[in-house]
Amino acid sequence: MSASATALLVLIAIGGTETPSCEKSHAAFQQITTDVRDAIAVYDRCVSGSNGRANCSEEFEDVQIAQDWFEMIVAELANGCR
Repeated sequence: MSASATALLVLIAIGGTETPSCEKSHAAFQQITTDVRDAIAVYDRCVSGSNGRANCSEEFEDVQIAQDWFEMIVAELANGCR
């Protein structure tokens, strides 16, 4: 799943701007950690197989997007689930 698709699913899962329940936040955390690992794996495959022909910028952008969502979910957990 692409990072942008994950972003949409995360927003749905945690209810947009409303304070998410801890259960929904934990589910979103599990999903985003999978998506971060997947994005890193895709980037790694691109870099490893590029042979100097691909800059892998799109794949790296997906890693950055996934990381941004990861940070947001971690912040939600830290603020709402004590």
